[in-house]
Amino acid sequence: MPHHDVSGLKNITTNLILQLGIPANLKGYHYIREAVVMSVCEPEMIDNISGKIYAAIAQNHGVTPACVERAIATAIKTSYKRGCKETFADIFGEETASEIKRGKKTIANKEYIVGLTGAVRKEYEMEQ
Repeated sequence: MPHHDVSGLKNITTNLILQLGIPANLKGYHYIREAVVMSVCEPEMIDNISGKIYAAIAQNHGVTPACVERAIATAIKTSYKRGCKETFADIFGEETASEIKRGKKTIANKEYIVGLTGAVRKEYEMEQ
């Protein structure tokens, strides 16, 4: 596993999450950021989001994995309303962004985290 600059990953992730419209006062903001950083550092974790990632985050924060899952879902819903449409389209694709805007589609927590992880990894690699 390559060594990652965790603070650099957190900065990139934070910037993208804020562009996606998730305010820092939501618990889901912090959980999504942790999930993405974990997924970049240990890519195999993304295959078992609820079993590995939610469990690790829950343990770090003294809550249950179900609380983590709900907080992330709430943050994602906020993202639909408040986020930069261009950033959304860049990360999740034009069609998905358009369908979400029209209320025809939602993104599952895993899909959101996977998309964001890919965007963070790409930006991180460009900075190295």
